[in-house]
Amino acid sequence: MRFVSGLLGSLFCLGLSAGADPTIEDYAAGPEYSGASLSADGNMLSVIHTIEGEEYLCVIDIEARSEACHANVGSLQANGSRFLDEEHVIVLASNRQRLRRTRWSFDFTNPYLVNIVTGEVDNLVRRNSGIDNLQTGFGRIAAFDDEQDIVYLPAYGRSSGRFDVFEVPLDDGRAQVHLRGARDTVGWLVAPDGEAIARENFDGRDDEYTVEVPDGRSWRTIHTSSSDERHIFLHSVTEARDQLVLTQREEDESIEGVYYMSLQNGELTGPFLSREGREIEGVYRNRSGEFLGVVYAGMTSEYAFLDENLDAAMTDLVASVPAGVVDLVDISDDQSRILIHVSGQLTSGSYAVYDIPTRSYVFTLAQRPWISAEKMGNVQTIEYAARDGLNITAVLTWPQGASAGQGAAVPMVVLPHGGPESYDDVGFDWLAQAIASRGYLVFQPNFRGSSGFGREFALAGRGEWGRAMQNDVTDGVHLLTAQGWADPSRTCIVGWSYGGYAALAGGAFTPDLYSCVVSIAGVSDLHEMLENTERRDGDDSAAYRYWVEQYGQDGTRHDDLQPVSPYYHAEAFQAPVLLMHGDDDQIVPVRQSERMEEALDDAGKSVRLVVFEDQTHSILDDADRARLLNEIIGFLDQHTALTTSARANSN
Repeated sequence: MRFVSGLLGSLFCLGLSAGADPTIEDYAAGPEYSGASLSADGNMLSVIHTIEGEEYLCVIDIEARSEACHANVGSLQANGSRFLDEEHVIVLASNRQRLRRTRWSFDFTNPYLVNIVTGEVDNLVRRNSGIDNLQTGFGRIAAFDDEQDIVYLPAYGRSSGRFDVFEVPLDDGRAQVHLRGARDTVGWLVAPDGEAIARENFDGRDDEYTVEVPDGRSWRTIHTSSSDERHIFLHSVTEARDQLVLTQREEDESIEGVYYMSLQNGELTGPFLSREGREIEGVYRNRSGEFLGVVYAGMTSEYAFLDENLDAAMTDLVASVPAGVVDLVDISDDQSRILIHVSGQLTSGSYAVYDIPTRSYVFTLAQRPWISAEKMGNVQTIEYAARDGLNITAVLTWPQGASAGQGAAVPMVVLPHGGPESYDDVGFDWLAQAIASRGYLVFQPNFRGSSGFGREFALAGRGEWGRAMQNDVTDGVHLLTAQGWADPSRTCIVGWSYGGYAALAGGAFTPDLYSCVVSIAGVSDLHEMLENTERRDGDDSAAYRYWVEQYGQDGTRHDDLQPVSPYYHAEAFQAPVLLMHGDDDQIVPVRQSERMEEALDDAGKSVRLVVFEDQTHSILDDADRARLLNEIIGFLDQHTALTTSARANSN
């Protein structure tokens, strides 16, 4: 399907009229625009545009302010788009498949090729002569030769099981091996013409990491190091193309800066672009694979680029959005235009194209025009000391019109994040805003174990599930109630994934603190989770070793993990519990909630389990998210006695 429409929603939400209050369905709905990319010349955007419930791959002409939609991609579960050239866009999509003769399902990714001139859409790989069809992460493009119209894709071979590079001509889509990986190859750097720059190998049996470069028809090792986990990651090459650019974990497992590695002898120099107290979260490169700069992790945005104009532009843009997050999405080839994504106090999410020479926005596109800035709760950050003195940062989202110290204490919802190695920032959070819109103060603590605050802070959470990590949450609750901001008699805890575990741990280990507990896809029995990972991935897998480190402060036997598993403490719960779970969750199996329901029911506690059919860990369907939100809000209102009239008075 191909059609041309007038451009919709092309303003920051800041500039929209306030209109009616957003409904629960408005918060649950996915963005109208997502997965954007910028063309090489900076004159076009590709986006996934949701129109009347259907998703389309569309291209926006920035100068003409027109939008051409070329293909209905809703059935593809599109995750993002990328310009290859002026005629072709890649849409990366996922598809859930169940492994034969097993009960395991996985989301397998696949790249689709959209011709934006003819509107045709097809698999990028249309004639497969060797790629394993069932692998995660497939579709990442290592390089594109725009003269020969050939895409180079790293992928595992069907027969060899090795991580090779396949060449895929756009005209016939026939994938053939172009570069062969070694037995333990884990990464590639490839030039636009398809020539290998380097490959990296990690042998988990001998704990050896190597970097190899081409040497005629063979390979020459320029670096070797020993580690039981991969600690070096290649990202790009320098502009002179004589050095590799990499990040590596330091002795404390932090990522402090980037390093250069000589392609001649493997000599390391660096770190470069280090910032006090900031870890590198991502590395940027251009379409030729050359290093441009980095982004740092944290609650607010911070960047560093080699090009002075690009660096100054990002510094200015971040400074212009003090109460939000600025994400750099894409860069034009001449670095004169950039595509950013902004969310926070001024907007519930907007794309913007910024022209660096003129220092001006040339285009903006609101993702959720139905949620304006005037209708969002005020967001602020706080810091507090945990009981052992560790500094904890947190995000507060207030009901619309409310703020700290103004008026009586309000009911509060504690919303710990998932991961646990992730973090909450000041960007738009649909769940926090939805709950705040119903009259609740939402508290999101970045407890120890969170990422974004240095590796030492993240490692401080290892083995502290239900212990110090939970204390950090509890200490924040006590602070907010002591300040008179939150009503201690009307405080509930809601969490998703690890946050769901934290919610159950709150109900089990601090039973007098909460009026109600909501766990979405939460873990209840750590030992069973560990056994589940071992059965699926093996006890020598990186996933299993990671969870052993997360859980195993006192060991990983049943008796070791029982003290911090809420499932075994059902009798301690005082607050009513709402459990919610997707029945196709392969990250935290639905059995974790089913067993928790059984334990609470057997203990005579108030509990209800809501299962979402055919939904995964994230519960992405708009209708199911609306149902999830309505269930949560109704449950919160019931157990905090926050009626419609009380809500109106609290605002």
